[in-house]
Amino acid sequence: MARHLIVQMCVERERALAEGGPTFRPTWDATANGLIDAIVALWQAPVTNGT
Repeated sequence: MARHLIVQMCVERERALAEGGPTFRPTWDATANGLIDAIVALWQAPVTNGT
């Protein structure tokens, strides 16, 4: 899931920049910070026992 987030966030930002459209975050630094927050949230999510 972390790999998917990294790839998708970069792809979406690059696409928006190439098309001259708006980006979700104003800078690459802000994008990286948001990505780190998302990955940490995944790591800290509660785990179920599957039953």
